[in-house]
Amino acid sequence: MAVKLWYSAPEVARLTGLCAQTVRKWTKAGLIPGEWNGTRWVYPKVALDRWLAEGCHGDMIWMESRSSQRGSPQG
Repeated sequence: MAVKLWYSAPEVARLTGLCAQTVRKWTKAGLIPGEWNGTRWVYPKVALDRWLAEGCHGDMIWMESRSSQRGSPQG
């Protein structure tokens, strides 16, 4: 079995709870460690695992604490 060295954007989305579009957007902004290989974003496993371990992906406390605001555009 081959050793996995890279994650894809959908894999990063599953690991972080973000959608793949947000993963790509954050990567382009330099917020998620990734590399463009000419056709798609790839995520070095070592760098991403370190990024996740450091808690750089944040949490969903804002979403949890403001559930009533998320249910209505007027808040």
